[in-house]
Amino acid sequence: MPSSTQQPYTPPSPPASLPLRGAVRSAILAGMDASVTGLVAGLEAEGVHTWSDATSEEVVRMAEEMDPELVLLGAELKLDLRAVLEEIRAAAPRARAFFLLAEPSPNAALDLVRAGVDDVLIPPFTAAGVLMRVHV
Repeated sequence: MPSSTQQPYTPPSPPASLPLRGAVRSAILAGMDASVTGLVAGLEAEGVHTWSDATSEEVVRMAEEMDPELVLLGAELKLDLRAVLEEIRAAAPRARAFFLLAEPSPNAALDLVRAGVDDVLIPPFTAAGVLMRVHV
């Protein structure tokens, strides 16, 4: 009787690039500190064109000119968040607006959502985490 060696089950590999609904091709980052350098590099590696270091005055102008799919706002941005979000939404209606908190704070996150951001992210900030949240 011939002996047969059974191979362990190996699940099929997922496709190299899964199609995502509403793919992100451009993002504006405003009010960020140096901790997001890896995030910017990760987004660029995923094919997302990024414009960073926008000031509170520049972010609305950039949204009008670039019509991004994503606007990431950070705590270094000194602005009236509700007013700026209204201007961003008027300038780039398809853009999702996320706020990057320096540390977890449920109360701050709730305040930001009430002010109009679509989502609040906490460290560590990764391209995969941001892009996954866009598609949820």
